[in-house]
Amino acid sequence: SCRMASWSLAIFMVLIAPFITHGVKSPQEILIEASRLNFGFLVSLNQLIEVGPDPNVDSIAPKDILAHAIKFDRMFPKVIELIDNADQPDKQNWIELQLCQFDLWVQPLIRWLIEIKRNPEIYPRYPWEHWYDAKKWQKDGLLEKAKRFISEALVQNPDGVYQKDILSLAEKLGSLTMHVIDIIAGAGEDQAFQEKFFRFLLLLNFDIDKDYGDIHTILLSDTAFFLKHFEEVQFPYSADSAREDLKEIARIAREKYPLLS
Repeated sequence: SCRMASWSLAIFMVLIAPFITHGVKSPQEILIEASRLNFGFLVSLNQLIEVGPDPNVDSIAPKDILAHAIKFDRMFPKVIELIDNADQPDKQNWIELQLCQFDLWVQPLIRWLIEIKRNPEIYPRYPWEHWYDAKKWQKDGLLEKAKRFISEALVQNPDGVYQKDILSLAEKLGSLTMHVIDIIAGAGEDQAFQEKFFRFLLLLNFDIDKDYGDIHTILLSDTAFFLKHFEEVQFPYSADSAREDLKEIARIAREKYPLLS
């Protein structure tokens, strides 16, 4: 429909519009920043960067609600206020007056949300929690960060690593992210080591249970132990070579630290 097409195009344009970038950051800097983000926000952000917003305005995926929230920008709290009051009979005239503050192209989406809130028997499982998550993210300043991360997603560092790949890595690492940061610090923040280490991590497959178990083992081992054995492996140029190095270091780690098995 025209409504859906215009909303999709508007979101797409705002997401790819050039924001002021903050210069090329190192993978370490991005990883540290990502480690401080709300994890649900990080997951939604990565999906939005990777897939883009759904062309269907009615999509209820967290990434698409994040996209809507970014587009609403400073008016987003007002949208939440309208939703909160949508089922209050004495607020209907007030709601109509508030809607006039919004651009015409965005009003249909807000009206659709109001309709859903007014008819819970028709939409009993609508995930309002995603909208309230986004409200908290805005309060915490994360929507502004999302704009920057999206605009800088395809910025490459001198090693050819995209910023979006480090954000994705942070999601895959989860609670292991801080261990990676500690290992980098243990290496004295050596640039050659970082290039090799991030290349290694980016080549690994976190979706294979056995490999994830090995990743968990090596990153939880003693930092000095890991650095010693990682120094002995060649710079990884393929996923296969990285996986072989992973298996070998994990094998040695399990022999030295049986409790990691």
